[in-house]
Amino acid sequence: MRRPLLFIVLGVVLFAAFAVVNLPARLIFDAAAGPAGLRAGLVQGTVWDATILRLAAGGPPVAETRARLRPGGLLGGSARFDVTVRDATVRGEGVVTLRPGGATLEDATGVMALSRLPLSFAVPPGQSVQADI
Repeated sequence: MRRPLLFIVLGVVLFAAFAVVNLPARLIFDAAAGPAGLRAGLVQGTVWDATILRLAAGGPPVAETRARLRPGGLLGGSARFDVTVRDATVRGEGVVTLRPGGATLEDATGVMALSRLPLSFAVPPGQSVQADI
């Protein structure tokens, strides 16, 4: 009598582990990023390694964003992602932390074309502008 119950419990635990490992990134994106005002054309992959195409946050969309979940952050009640952004006018990487109270961006580096910013000055051809934020 105990042996069938053990197999049922083991089966439920294995199914739950399989579901978490293969959880589609789209489900998490819709739940977390949708209310934050983020939009995406396509979200592919699992929550552990996702590719987001045409990600937009109120401005022009970014062609490709890769996000890899750091499992250690889940133990502390937050989700930490290593994020890489690639587009013709912007490149960058950083660590995004999602908590119930909001999101933070840390250790970010990147390069962005001035045409993506709402600026009212022009830079002469061949010249560059550098800013640390």
